[in-house]
Amino acid sequence: VGADVTKRKEHERNYAHLYDTLIDDNPDIIASIKVNITHDYCDMKSNRGIAVYDIEKNLTINEFMEMFCDRLVNQKIRGEVLERFSKEALLKSYQEGESVLSSDFLVRRKDGDTLWIRGFVNLIENPYTSELEGILYANDITASKMRSAIIEHIMGERYDYGATIDVEDESLR
Repeated sequence: VGADVTKRKEHERNYAHLYDTLIDDNPDIIASIKVNITHDYCDMKSNRGIAVYDIEKNLTINEFMEMFCDRLVNQKIRGEVLERFSKEALLKSYQEGESVLSSDFLVRRKDGDTLWIRGFVNLIENPYTSELEGILYANDITASKMRSAIIEHIMGERYDYGATIDVEDESLR
């Protein structure tokens, strides 16, 4: 019985701190939203970061994902994204032991510019209600993608040596 209480208390502590840990302590996050998978809604009032969606009413998870997919630059992956991040798929993933899902997307912002994001869904069972909830958030990984593309291009040119120049300390690495 003592172990059960300890485990429950630990789960309650993890639940209480999950949002703060994921969102407040992550400077790369550009947007986040809470979802309740059991009752199938996105809490639009919890929308943080860039005001991606100016919507007052709560949406179902699938409605939210449809809106998100409208921003995808590559519409060919729309079906795949909708399938992987649907309410049903999130529930199934959690039941199969997956609590974190992620994927990279090239999206078009409202102003027309594009950026690469790494979207995450962290799933957790609410210890007080036993409802499955989640936090959807996105990191801007545009700079990282650009660096990778540059390195890939350089490596494809068959150079014998690659180095980084540090302008501040005038060193070559």
